[in-house]
Amino acid sequence: MRRARDLRPIAALLLAVALQGCLAKSYEIPTDELQRLVDVPPQERGQVVRAVQRLGTATEPPPAPSWAPQPQDVPPGGALGGGDTVYAPYQPQGHVAYFYVLPPLYLGFGQPTYYARSPAVGGPVGPVGGPGYYGALDPSGANYARGDSKSAVAGLVAAAVAVALVATIGFAASEGARYDGIVAVHPHHPVHMLSANGAERLIGLDDLTRQDIDPSGSAIIVADEGAGLWRRGRAPLDRTGFTWQFGGGWMMQQVAKDRALSGFVFHTNFGGFLSQSLGLVGTFDAGAASDVMTPGDMWFVRYGAELIWLPVHVGLWHFGPRVGGGLQYINTGGGDWPYISATHPFVTAGVESEIAMTTRMAFSIRAGGLWQPNAPWSGAFTPAVQFGLNIY
Repeated sequence: MRRARDLRPIAALLLAVALQGCLAKSYEIPTDELQRLVDVPPQERGQVVRAVQRLGTATEPPPAPSWAPQPQDVPPGGALGGGDTVYAPYQPQGHVAYFYVLPPLYLGFGQPTYYARSPAVGGPVGPVGGPGYYGALDPSGANYARGDSKSAVAGLVAAAVAVALVATIGFAASEGARYDGIVAVHPHHPVHMLSANGAERLIGLDDLTRQDIDPSGSAIIVADEGAGLWRRGRAPLDRTGFTWQFGGGWMMQQVAKDRALSGFVFHTNFGGFLSQSLGLVGTFDAGAASDVMTPGDMWFVRYGAELIWLPVHVGLWHFGPRVGGGLQYINTGGGDWPYISATHPFVTAGVESEIAMTTRMAFSIRAGGLWQPNAPWSGAFTPAVQFGLNIY
């Protein structure tokens, strides 16, 4: 029963994020799009409008007076290109919430990995637990003490992963899922012009002039006002600005010159993209492994920074290299394992690829590995593969 009670705060937080992540039925027209629309003939302004869906936490403007287009307002055929009916009798569309299921997290599997000495790893392995094994250790630069703080590290890892997961659900349900693209409305669709001081003025889209545009304010259209609103297609993936990435997968971690273990890792990026292809992010990784043959186990946390470059773009697929570095704290011990409580710098490199899902969200696949030049197992390359979500 105690464990169930301990989970209640997390469940409440998840529910709050889910409720706040709902999407609104209103859309904001960017200022540069308003300036473009005033140069379009009034009767054609509703055909192509760039708009961004607002979040459910946004304050909705006062409802506009209801109306429906008259028959003379409907163009011949009642449709625009592609057969999409745009001018039609008003039909309330209500509040539509969009939910995305997170991709599965691959948490690693299989037996711990043991392998003989090679130029990339270290010396030959003697009998497990024997002199040959412990003789491969070089305690320089690390404090090889009993892993008494392992429970504290485990608690830190669990808390960090929980916070990152909650944040990812919130970002995916809001920024990642909301519509950003082209909509179509009646040319006289009501536009709520909101000034920076909170004042609101209602104007028809076809009556909009350049003098009506306030760069410090906002222009809002509501889906169930006027004759309705039609989505005509999302805009391409837009990375510029803040980015968040969360994922998980498989990794290997050295615990001695002669020994590496297979386990799972959670990965988080947070930072920004300076352009569509170049990003600088902070990183936080947490992982664990255990030895099914002995009672030993291992936890680690890593924090650092990465430079990501995604110059290749083929359809929805994007690809490029990444490099980074930082510090890793590792805590191991138990059974025949060496007890380690140490911090080492690391360098990482690999590839970043993603498949666009919306204008602001992509499914990511990361592959590569890291080196720890000052660790006792310096020279060893430890690979990793991770899957997750990138939210922009």
